[in-house]
Amino acid sequence: MTDSFLYTTPIDPRAAPLIEALTWEYTTRYGDYFGEPGEEMRRYPAELFAPPHGNFLLLTRDGNAIAGGAFKLYDERTAELKRVWT
Repeated sequence: MTDSFLYTTPIDPRAAPLIEALTWEYTTRYGDYFGEPGEEMRRYPAELFAPPHGNFLLLTRDGNAIAGGAFKLYDERTAELKRVWT
C-alpha cells in the first residue's frame, strides 16, 4: 500500500469522486441554505485553489484519491482551508 500527497486542481479527474461526495454532503446537510443544490461548490471557482491564489491537495492510496483539501489565500499570512474531505 502506497500513500502519497499530490498537488493538483479541483478539476483533476482523480478528485471528481471526492468533489461529488462533498457536494452531496453539503446538499444533504445544509439543504437550500446556500441557494440551489451545489451552489456552495460553485461559489469559489477552481482558479482560487491554484497558485498563486491557493492550492489543492489530494491524498492518494495506490493511485486512488482517498482524501483532499484546498486553501485559498486572503493575504500574505492568512489562508482559509476549503473543500476538506475524506
